[in-house]
Amino acid sequence: MSDAFRGVFHAAAACGHVQLLEWIHMKYPHADWAGVIDSAVKNRQFDAAVWIRAYHPESATHDTIAAAASSGVVALLKWLSEQYPSRAFCTSSRKAMKRGAASGSLEVVEFLVERTMETASVKWAPPKALVNAAKNGHLDVLQYLARRLPKKYLRGAVDAAVEHCQLAVLEWLDKRNRVRVSPSTLSRVAQNGHKEILKWLYERSPRYYKNCFGFGNLNLLRDATAHGRGELVQWMLDVGKDIKVCIEPAIDGTLIPVQSAVGDKVLLPEYGGSLIKLGSDEFHLFRDEDILGKLQ
Repeated sequence: MSDAFRGVFHAAAACGHVQLLEWIHMKYPHADWAGVIDSAVKNRQFDAAVWIRAYHPESATHDTIAAAASSGVVALLKWLSEQYPSRAFCTSSRKAMKRGAASGSLEVVEFLVERTMETASVKWAPPKALVNAAKNGHLDVLQYLARRLPKKYLRGAVDAAVEHCQLAVLEWLDKRNRVRVSPSTLSRVAQNGHKEILKWLYERSPRYYKNCFGFGNLNLLRDATAHGRGELVQWMLDVGKDIKVCIEPAIDGTLIPVQSAVGDKVLLPEYGGSLIKLGSDEFHLFRDEDILGKLQ
């Protein structure tokens, strides 16, 4: 069977076209139906899934339960677990939990927890499940899983909430255990222009995020500038205007900002301007042209 023809099977199942599935069944009795039911269940096509189960039970794979979990429809998941009891929660429970958490359906997650806890033969909730809930803003799912898991499982959830701008999730995580965000995650936040997240982190702990690796680190300004985040660049410049720096001439005559606190040397050619001394230990970035206007 060609890939194009197989794609017709999956497209028909994904769209719930039962009549087309019946025609294919009659026209090509020896066709390979493996995995077709997965396309139906993950797209919430209950009628198509019922028909495929009746005429091609061999269509189910080890990913079928996980596909149903990703749909967020608990009735569909329960039905499949009854239809395929031998494979339902043995080989795919961890993948199903990850996808169920990503779907945001608390009913699906609760059902998976109940069933997988019965087997007691697998680690039922991988850290990725909490990460998926956090990055998609599914706070109720995250809270439910967090009550049943060690705190260490929440480490990845913090970075996921920050990177995907889920402020409500981040606030809840911070109440449980004071949040610290990695430099690499902050860099991605700057690239994505999530000003509200950086502002919240700064207001919550200005000394830590300015002096440790946050707004005192000119690499964040470079990340934001390179990705056209003009509003964020302006805000970071305003916040960091009292950062102590000194300047040194480079070989090519440009100025290199040097952070006196950590000694990092960072070239800023994209700013098109110069750092000018305003006081004994204060400098300001004066641009030759309005680069912020270009960014916005």
